[in-house]
Amino acid sequence: MLHPILVIQHTTDPDTGWLAEAITQTGHVEHVVQPHRSEGLPPIEQLMAVVVLGGSQSAYEDDRHPYLAEEKQYLKRVDQAGVPILGICLGAQLLADALGGHVYRAPSSEVGYPQLHLTRAGRHDPVLRQLKGPVFVWHHDTFTVPPGADVLAKTDRYPHAYRKGNSLGVQFHPEASPAIVSGWLRRSEPSELESDGINPDHLLDEAIANQTEAHRTSKALFRAWLNEVDKKQTGSKRS
Repeated sequence: MLHPILVIQHTTDPDTGWLAEAITQTGHVEHVVQPHRSEGLPPIEQLMAVVVLGGSQSAYEDDRHPYLAEEKQYLKRVDQAGVPILGICLGAQLLADALGGHVYRAPSSEVGYPQLHLTRAGRHDPVLRQLKGPVFVWHHDTFTVPPGADVLAKTDRYPHAYRKGNSLGVQFHPEASPAIVSGWLRRSEPSELESDGINPDHLLDEAIANQTEAHRTSKALFRAWLNEVDKKQTGSKRS
């Protein structure tokens, strides 16, 4: 029996955007868990892979959100078990913290479609080398990569992707369709948008204008990662 891909979500919106599409199109099954609603995380031996999505929480807010501390401990054990992990935005920050990195408030937010640059390691990475088009970015926090991890991509200001073994973190949002971006804008406080210098109409127009290329990039990234998951699963069965 094929185990589903565990998707850890930190918002109440059930839509996981282009991630769900990629999982379905490659013949996998998505199992969504929302720890902030007291939904329990499954035993590690039942996992094929884990995707950790974003959210408005900060990875260092264990006092406000006790489930984050439990989640980070879970990710540490998952990593030690050799199960592939993909962390996205907050998920990348939680994963970085779990593996020994440091997450902190960024000097300024980064929103929109900034230019991302692949490092030498990124250009050779089986997943990140698929990053050939725009991807959506919206973050207030940043991080130092875990000890022993390779930085794979960055903007002029912040690291955006890293890998340590089977664990891959990306600060950007490959799952973010215009519908996802629209939902985030609707649920954001006007004061937060103003402090980030965001015009909701302009940002949504930008998401729509970039939709075709961003969708193509999203498919390439997710399919490369899921292919990596399949190879790992096949290797585990042989051993």
